[in-house]
Amino acid sequence: MKIYLVSCIICLGMSATFHTFNCHSARISHRAHRCDYVGIVILAVGSIIPIVHYAFLTEPFWRRVYTGGILTIGMITALRYRRKIILRTLTFLILGGSAIIPILHVILQTGFKNACEELAIQWTIIAGVLYILGTLIYASRYPERMYPGKFDIYLSSHQIFHTLVVFGIICQYIALEKTISYNNEALS
Repeated sequence: MKIYLVSCIICLGMSATFHTFNCHSARISHRAHRCDYVGIVILAVGSIIPIVHYAFLTEPFWRRVYTGGILTIGMITALRYRRKIILRTLTFLILGGSAIIPILHVILQTGFKNACEELAIQWTIIAGVLYILGTLIYASRYPERMYPGKFDIYLSSHQIFHTLVVFGIICQYIALEKTISYNNEALS
């Protein structure tokens, strides 16, 4: 849980830093944007690793394989900053999509019902859908692309993205809280 909470704080802190210093100068804006980008990567990795940890608690081989893979994809994503929004979106979707493999592994191994009971996987899936939906809305620049000037202050794609990310963070927190509670009960 600590990994997840720290990754949330880093992501939201770097996002706040970006939005604060974005208007300073081109050089500062670019650096702040890179920090924002790295913060998103840290949140994605920090969201996936705790679920992998609990999903494969009794299977250290798979826990190491999936954790190593996610860390590797996260580092590659963080180091390969993309200026074009489509390429950035694709790298984020690939990073987030890397969670699908261990989730499917658990579901196939234990069944969906058990995965929901033991790992609250349904909350992780909802969080993933919210993250993906937010990313796609942000990349498409909808609704401001369709209605120029109408969404400059309220309900821009960037604001919708941030709102969906916050809801995703809450859903992932619920998943981890339920997973930890289940594991604590199972151990006692």
